[in-house]
Amino acid sequence: QRTRRDLGLAVTDRIRVGYRTENEPLRAAVERHAGLIADEVLAASLAFDPAADTEHRIGGAALRMTIEKAPGPGKPEEPSPGL
Repeated sequence: QRTRRDLGLAVTDRIRVGYRTENEPLRAAVERHAGLIADEVLAASLAFDPAADTEHRIGGAALRMTIEKAPGPGKPEEPSPGL
């Protein structure tokens, strides 16, 4: 919620999320639960992004993410560096 607010996004906006982590168990957990995570955060996409730079700590491990608003229904995808 805080990240959405910081980016000026409404709670109901669909987003695109990119992530990266050096922590193998965390990476495996994100991949295994990607559908659930995407549903919970209203992500239109959740994918590995080597350029992800905003760090969050989860259980002591670093997870870096990029978040941006996804295009609305019927709107074309715009090129996005890093996603």
